[in-house]
Amino acid sequence: MLYNVYKNISDEEFNFVYDKLSKLKTKILSVFCDDLLSSDRTDAVDYLALSFLFADSGPFQGDLAILFLDKPGIVKFNVGLIKTLDEDGVRYYKREIVAKDLVFEILERHILEYISRGIDTWRSWTEEEIRKSEKTVISVKENGGNGQ
Repeated sequence: MLYNVYKNISDEEFNFVYDKLSKLKTKILSVFCDDLLSSDRTDAVDYLALSFLFADSGPFQGDLAILFLDKPGIVKFNVGLIKTLDEDGVRYYKREIVAKDLVFEILERHILEYISRGIDTWRSWTEEEIRKSEKTVISVKENGGNGQ
């Protein structure tokens, strides 16, 4: 049984888009298998989103995501990324929207370009840029208890 968490998409549309996103995920992972890992959450079946972790991230963590925009009238997506560094109870992070307000046909047609651009952007961000961007206090439990 579908648990639709969105207000502006029918169950039928949800299933259609979910299946198309699954195909995109396979395509992305086949092309960028050295760069990205699938980030599968147990509740992923409830969301119209794809999330990828960076394979070789060093001291950083990050995510490249395709997210459904729950707006009336049309199915649209954003492609975004975040790069984080946890240190001494502080999470430094930088984020960016790679592509915005994309109808599915455009997302599908240009997905490899958007993902490539996201990977290049993520790799280009230095530790200094991350530290100068945004930050938030995190608990010891969130960062593994060791400040890293």
